[in-house]
Amino acid sequence: MSFFKSIIVAFQFLTRFYLPINAEWSEKNLKYSLMWFGLVGATIGTLFTIIVKLLMHFLIPTPVIALAILIVWIIITGGMHLDGLSDTCDGFFSNRDRERILEIMKDSRVGTFGVIVIVLVLFFKFEMLKLFLTFNKSIWLLTVPPMFARLCAGFVLSFYETVKKSGLGYTFHNTNPKATWMIGFSICSIMTLYLELKLWSFIIISFVIANLIAMYAKKKIGGASGDIYGAIVEIVEVWGMIAICII
Repeated sequence: MSFFKSIIVAFQFLTRFYLPINAEWSEKNLKYSLMWFGLVGATIGTLFTIIVKLLMHFLIPTPVIALAILIVWIIITGGMHLDGLSDTCDGFFSNRDRERILEIMKDSRVGTFGVIVIVLVLFFKFEMLKLFLTFNKSIWLLTVPPMFARLCAGFVLSFYETVKKSGLGYTFHNTNPKATWMIGFSICSIMTLYLELKLWSFIIISFVIANLIAMYAKKKIGGASGDIYGAIVEIVEVWGMIAICII
């Protein structure tokens, strides 16, 4: 069934989950996979809540729980979004021309700006996790940051042109998945507002952030790329952790 295969494609594209099922990355499956980007994020967040509840049951200290979540967070994606953020910062902060920026972003080596931003992102996530776990809030709010981070990446993938006119990102974009993405976005927004109505402001700001990054990428390199999508995921996740702590 194409419906089921599109879910598999979404998980394969966004995570390192082992799925013993092969799904063809056809244009149809790619198009409909955009509907499930939020589901992938919600699944990641659900795994976090299970780990938190389990470790709290055994009276594990809060900093240890936060560290465990952070490690799982990295393992789930294989660090690919962190790598994208690192490459983006190395390229954009180099103050070079378009071609040189693209070369830097393709380079497998991590530069100074890349190292700095990785350290800062992991530090903020760790501190926000510790802070969140000290509050008497619904633990299910942990599903919100990874869910909307992937929705925001899907938004840019759907609505913004890619740098290259070839490759996986271009194929995704070229399937014209706007409508399928909108369905996923609507469902996830309803779920989020059901958890906490005040999170409407988080949703708006998340997409403002995604738009600003995408517009800046268009100005600097002519469009979005895999590294840009990864950067959006990481930045919106950090903002999401801040939001669920302060809202």
